[in-house]
Amino acid sequence: MPVLFSGDSSGDTPALAQVERYRDLLAVCLGNILTLLDPQMVVLGGVLSNFDALYDDLAERVEPHLLPVARLPRFAKARHGDAGGMRGAAFLHIRD
Repeated sequence: MPVLFSGDSSGDTPALAQVERYRDLLAVCLGNILTLLDPQMVVLGGVLSNFDALYDDLAERVEPHLLPVARLPRFAKARHGDAGGMRGAAFLHIRD
């Protein structure tokens, strides 16, 4: 995935098309989940959280996929980015 997103920043047309497709699918999936759970905030983590353009218009892309009763939450980047899992594993080791 990082290679795809680096192609996005270099103006590679096929990479741009794939990134747009991913962002659209993410919006549809999040819309379904958010309608069901109705959270106040969604924190995105993992490798894709390092792709800053993912957050640019995420709220605008998700909103059409929500049912009218659902509220649009805030979207945030994970504080520790893609290292959250590793940090959690390290803390588990410290506790034992």
